[in-house]
Amino acid sequence: MVTCCTSCTTRCEDMIENVLSKIAGSEERFFELWTQRLRRGGYLKYISAGRDDFHNAFDGLLNIMHTFASEYPSLQISRFKDTSHHTRFLLEEARLHRSRGVSLELFLGSFKIMVQALEESIVGLDFPHRDIGTALLAVRRTADILEAAVIEDWESRGKSYELKDLETAYRRLLLEKNTYENIYKGTNNLVLITNHEGNIIEANPQADQFFSRKKILGCFCGELIGIPGSSIQGVLDAYPPGKAHEITINHDGMRGVFDMRVLLRDSQIPKFSGIMLLFNDITHIVDHRIVLEQRVSERTRAQANAEKMSSAIFQTVGEGILLVDQDLEIINANQQAAEIYGMPIQNLIGTDIRMLTDEPGIRTLRRFFDDLVEGQRFSAEITGIYVDGRIFPTRTTVTRIDRDGKRFWTIIVHDNSEQKSMEERLRLEKKQSEEMNVTLKNVLNAIEKDRRDSENRLSARIKTSILPALEKVDKETDASVRRSYLTLLGQQLVGLTSGFDTELDAGLLKLSRTEIEVCRLIQAGCSSKEICEAMNLSFETIQTHRKNIRRKLDLRGRKVNLHAFLSNRIVDHAEKTDHEENE
Repeated sequence: MVTCCTSCTTRCEDMIENVLSKIAGSEERFFELWTQRLRRGGYLKYISAGRDDFHNAFDGLLNIMHTFASEYPSLQISRFKDTSHHTRFLLEEARLHRSRGVSLELFLGSFKIMVQALEESIVGLDFPHRDIGTALLAVRRTADILEAAVIEDWESRGKSYELKDLETAYRRLLLEKNTYENIYKGTNNLVLITNHEGNIIEANPQADQFFSRKKILGCFCGELIGIPGSSIQGVLDAYPPGKAHEITINHDGMRGVFDMRVLLRDSQIPKFSGIMLLFNDITHIVDHRIVLEQRVSERTRAQANAEKMSSAIFQTVGEGILLVDQDLEIINANQQAAEIYGMPIQNLIGTDIRMLTDEPGIRTLRRFFDDLVEGQRFSAEITGIYVDGRIFPTRTTVTRIDRDGKRFWTIIVHDNSEQKSMEERLRLEKKQSEEMNVTLKNVLNAIEKDRRDSENRLSARIKTSILPALEKVDKETDASVRRSYLTLLGQQLVGLTSGFDTELDAGLLKLSRTEIEVCRLIQAGCSSKEICEAMNLSFETIQTHRKNIRRKLDLRGRKVNLHAFLSNRIVDHAEKTDHEENE
């Protein structure tokens, strides 16, 4: 029988401990339920229910239940008298509220609401109904015993205790008030206190000084920190309490950067609720930070640009660049080097440098590596080996670099294949140029011979045709005969041009200046409309000129295009001749 009771007691204790450990993790839920019930019951008008009150009551109640978990459900009030320190938390709260004028009924009512909130929290837990029932019985048993202890203490203290409590409470409040005022006025921070609507009701001297030209008392606090609207909840949403917020305030040409904290005034009485805004001036810190950030940003950009430029130069330079370590392995290479040796950069990196040259080249590089000191460079022509085994001439320059006690070598490789090829091409081109000079000289001699032949033919025709005709014209007295001779003379002169690309047609000498201008525009490919616009003449006038031109050129009735006919005639010479004739 004893063993059974002991087993039941142990199980009861375990159930209570399990439930209490779960409740301990839901303090916020319990606090919300408690304050909601206090507000609905109207208790907040008469008593305070801040977080400190909550923590004291919550922790005290759970501690008692942990301590006496093994004695449920037979726990008696006498056990509390034997361990009065367990009830001290609640008795002190009761005495404090009594000193503030709270009646026993009001205090016990608020205490019962706390117990109900705890019971409601337990009911919402995911535990078997039997465990929850056991925990509820333990809570109610504890609450009844605590309530009896409060009543007993309340009734045992007379008027003298009440006056003493009031005097003690007054002195404590006065001390707290003086301490608060000293901190409030002496701090370098800006302090603003609002009512429950968010309107400022107090400001410390530093805040008054900063906002000296603005009447801030009565203003909505959000107006000063850039929160639109007039709801204190909007301020709390933008700047959650208990966290540091960096904000900038510009006021009357003054700029201030502050580390702002929002503190809830710890009171659930509506007319005394609100928030406290603390502003720690960090303007000089932020300005210094901005300068440092700018410097870091500038140096970072400069370093990034330098690295980018170095990388761009490294990758785009016209020479192949290889970086070789002490094991003679290539640890870096640029794109030009990859192209010179015909393999991707990733394949080139890790390759032994000796794989890229022949035996004489290996001996030359080995000598460079052994003899070079840091900063010194050697150059030589060595043979390179392409990826497919082909060899090609290179001009190689080696420089030594020492880093962290290790030696590295930069190898600049210039492919001389193109230079050698260019030298060979220059030799061939020189030979071809000499041969072309001989050919050109022969051509020039032939042209010179043709020119002399043309001059001789022209001179002969002038002597045999032109000069005799001029003599006949000069000797002839009959005007009609003279005109005939002149016509023949004109034909002879036109005949002199028959050996050139264009001919001077004798018919063109018959045209007037206006008709010659029309011919020039036709020869240029202009339409009749365009000729009208260019010469500022009517369409009918231009058509008349075209008919006269065809008649004078003996094209009337022939299917010959006037533009095609004029395309190989010298119209300008005709105009000049016509002008000279008119003179």
